[in-house]
Amino acid sequence: MKVRLAAQVMSNTVAMALHRRYPQGDAGETAKFCEMVNKFFDCRNTRSTTEHIRKRNEFLAEYTSLDDSRFDWLQNVSLHSFRTGTRESKNDRVHLQVMKEERCSSCIKHTKG
Repeated sequence: MKVRLAAQVMSNTVAMALHRRYPQGDAGETAKFCEMVNKFFDCRNTRSTTEHIRKRNEFLAEYTSLDDSRFDWLQNVSLHSFRTGTRESKNDRVHLQVMKEERCSSCIKHTKG
């Protein structure tokens, strides 16, 4: 799958649509997963010093310090979820195959420098 297409599918827009379509939380875990992948892509795709202001998205801000809170998020939140391999929710009844730990770790190490 091309990254551009994955970014479109695993987006906040899709997450919001899932929340609206299934208000009782039937797709809550899938929506949370889409939001998490979207944040992961945003952390990896910082390219402007002002884009985060225009889009009101702190995950698009440039990295200015090794102590940036996004590194903690990448290592402790997203990586923990990606380590599970396949997620299954009783409510969603959806199986999602996600990145393996090695790929996530290398992405984080590359970002951190």
